[in-house]
Amino acid sequence: MTSHIWQFEGTFDVTGNILTWETEGPVPSPQTPSKFREVTELKSPDHKVFTSSILGPDGSWNTIMTINIRRKK
Repeated sequence: MTSHIWQFEGTFDVTGNILTWETEGPVPSPQTPSKFREVTELKSPDHKVFTSSILGPDGSWNTIMTINIRRKK
């Protein structure tokens, strides 16, 4: 938990199926601000993929979590 207020800015791609949002906030250790990117992709009405990434010191995005969300039929 943190007292940091996370403010996100985001955009949809031209298809309207990919929402990309970015923010900046603290990482647990060391307590320094980092940039984060969250992407939600609508693969189908029954499948979404959520990916969370952090910007590394070399300028590349490193995926820290991927979640596949599927509707049970």
